[in-house]
Formats: sequence, C-alpha cells, structure tokens
Amino acid sequence: MKRNIDVYKITSTAFLMALAIILSRVPFLSTYISIGGVNLVKIGFQEIPLMIVCLFNGPIYSMIASFGADLIAALVLPTGPYFPGFTFDALLLGIFPALFLKFYKNSQKKFLILYSIAIFLVSTIFMSQIGSLGEIKIGQYKLALPLWLKILFIAGVPFLSLINLVILVIAEKKNKRSYFKLYEIYSVFYIRDILVAPIIAPIWFIFLYNIPYSLSYVSQLLSKFITLPILSAITMLLALPLSKVSKNILEDTYPVEDAIYSKLINGIKL
Repeated sequence: MKRNIDVYKITSTAFLMALAIILSRVPFLSTYISIGGVNLVKIGFQEIPLMIVCLFNGPIYSMIASFGADLIAALVLPTGPYFPGFTFDALLLGIFPALFLKFYKNSQKKFLILYSIAIFLVSTIFMSQIGSLGEIKIGQYKLALPLWLKILFIAGVPFLSLINLVILVIAEKKNKRSYFKLYEIYSVFYIRDILVAPIIAPIWFIFLYNIPYSLSYVSQLLSKFITLPILSAITMLLALPLSKVSKNILEDTYPVEDAIYSKLINGIKL
C-alpha cells in the first residue's frame, strides 16, 4: 500500500508540474503586470496545480513541483534570460506553505496562532515599506500616495486578511464532508503569495533592474491581494471533491497521531 501511494504521489506531482508549466506559458492564461516599466508580477493559473500538490502530497513533493516547474519552464520555454534567484524563490514558495499546513492541519488553535502571526508580519512590513513611497506605478496606471491613502492601505491589509478569514469560517459550516477546511486552503495561498513571495522577489529586482525594494514589495502585495481570492476559490472547487476520493493519500501525507485507547478490566478504566 505504501509503495502504491508513493507511486501515485510521484506520478501526480509530475503531471501537475507539467500542467503548471503549460499554464505558465499559454499567453491568454497568464500575463505580467509592469512595475516601474518592468514586467515583475506574473498573474496566471499556474499556481493552482502547484497548490494541489502542496495540499495533497506534502512538503517534499510540493518543493520538487514548484522548483521543477520554474526550472524546466525557464530552460525549455524561456521568456527571457534565466536567473537562478527566481528558481530559489520557487523552491521556498513550494515548501513553506506545505510545512505550515502540515503543522496546523486539523488544529484550529494552531492555525489561528500562525495566521495571526502572519497577519502581524505582513502588516508590519507593509507599513514600513509604503511609508517611503510617494507613488506607485502598476502597468499603465500611476497612483499617488498621499498620507490618507497610505493610512487606508495600512489599515486595509489586516482588515482584508481578517474579513476573509471570517467569511471562510462562516462558510465552513456547510463544508462538513471534505478533508480540507476552507480556511486551510485559503491559508496556503496567503502564506505563499502574501507573506513569503513579496518579501523575497524584490531582492532580486534590485540587482536585476535597480527597482527600489519598497516599490516592488508594495506593488506586488497589492496585486496579490487581488488574485488571492480568485486562485484560492478555484483551488477549493478542485480540492474539495478530490479530497473525497483521495483518503489513503491524505492519510499518508497527514498521519494521525496514535490514538489512546481505554479498556475496562474488572471495572477499572485504563
């Protein structure tokens, strides 16, 4: 049984990795948002198959799928010069969400603690970066940042994070037969696209394009907040039914701790 599960995980990871590569290179399924005149933020559906691997197969397979998809796409179907920093980013974006999910899976208390820490970190970093900006330019649009708008954005980041959680917790009451909770799937994208990705990528943009870290970080974070509910909703629609027919796979990925059984011997509970 264990061997069959490993074979399934390997083949499904390879298939979903190939699907992610295809989705990342089909013109009408993916596009870039220009920041400061440079195409920096990629918008597309290639993240969905990678997050399916993350949810079902666990950290190692998620890391391999994300790393492999970026490396193969860059070498076989390049859209520009190859830069290894982005492949390193892909590796981190593959393993971090899966590790966190495995940590708090089926524990609402652990999830709330980790999600609260994530909101605090995102809000703090965002506040520190937006303060020095006078304007941001995303695509063809230029947005001035007066003080009142900065305050609105600073308050809006934690507010949106919390309100999305509340909506998912309420909706969870109707999701009783799925292995995954709605907020667990959402949190995978939140950790990947809101917490981790905007922190790392701007480092490379400084060296490659001389774009200020704060401009890149703020622009990416705001863009990801737009795509986050769309991608997570599509992933939910796929993952929830798949989880109902993948019980053995999920039990292998998220093993339940040994249960403590009680017996009655001569009327004494052990």
